[in-house]
Amino acid sequence: MTSLWLPRAYRPPKVSREHAENTVAHRVLVLSMMYENTVTRHWDPELQKIDPLLRLRRAKEHAAAPGVTPDFYHLLRLNREGPIWVLPLTWPDGSFAEPTSQMLEGLRACDLQNDRVVRDRVAADELAAKRAERAKENNREDLADEGDERWAAYSRTQVLTSPDVAWAQNSAGRSRPTRGKGR
Repeated sequence: MTSLWLPRAYRPPKVSREHAENTVAHRVLVLSMMYENTVTRHWDPELQKIDPLLRLRRAKEHAAAPGVTPDFYHLLRLNREGPIWVLPLTWPDGSFAEPTSQMLEGLRACDLQNDRVVRDRVAADELAAKRAERAKENNREDLADEGDERWAAYSRTQVLTSPDVAWAQNSAGRSRPTRGKGR
């Protein structure tokens, strides 16, 4: 009989020393390019209510590191183990953006550890699926109605009976009235 050996407790894989040193060096580099001001001190307590590891910092004018935009505000997550998370605050076109309450709402909407947020996302996805199905059904009905109308126009003989519109026997239309005989 063959047996299978399993470890008694799970041990996470160890990170190589070189990788750990590179992570620390990157963290120090990014943090050396950031600074606090009155705006960042105002928003930090609000961010920490969402996640205790979140911070808001502004990059120095000549900052140069991966993920850092010079002179922009950045959201930072100071992960205990692993690299620092950096996200510049920008408008959709990539231009400079001041921190606003929209920033907090966006972070709350992305918080997948919050059960309410997950339920809201699932509900929004279901609603979008229902709307898409309803739009598809409406499109099918519109196509069927248009087909019925085209078949009716092709297959039914219709005669215009309005006295307001002149009628002619052939497709050339009414002939011109003649003046007198011989013309």
